[in-house]
Amino acid sequence: MQTPSGKLAKHDSLVVVLDTVAILSGICERLPLRSLPDGARPDVLRLDRLRNILFIGDAKNSETSGDRATQLRLRTYLSWLAAFLRRGGCGVFGLCFEHATSATGWVDTVLMLTNELSMSPPDFDVRFFPPNVTLVRFVWNKSVLTVPLSNTCPCVHEHDPAHPRHMKSHSTA
Repeated sequence: MQTPSGKLAKHDSLVVVLDTVAILSGICERLPLRSLPDGARPDVLRLDRLRNILFIGDAKNSETSGDRATQLRLRTYLSWLAAFLRRGGCGVFGLCFEHATSATGWVDTVLMLTNELSMSPPDFDVRFFPPNVTLVRFVWNKSVLTVPLSNTCPCVHEHDPAHPRHMKSHSTA
């Protein structure tokens, strides 16, 4: 079991991954106050004014996808992203967490929330990085991204051996 300081350190390292993904995607500007208009503070909040892209990222180290309080917080973030999209913007919503086996739960949760908010279905990809980092990006209007969203990952369930779509030979790069 991780100590509280160990959990915080892991959370902070996951935030660095999300922030790096935003920057490498060309979404570099931090928003003033680093919060959304209602005061909600995702772990990463960046904007590219030129391409009109909003990046919202959240690191998950101790929360689970089934926790209702977590779902409500993510729904708040997504509602602001939906408002940005309705005004003609593009959006990226990123989640980063430790356990690859949690990918299906997080993907299903975000898709459920986007459906509740009547958002268009996003493209998404799941990436696994050693030793224990999983990144999920949900993208609306992927053509504007500097770092391409690969469609080579047909299954978010590859690390779930109980899932019928499990693919043992699937590349995680």
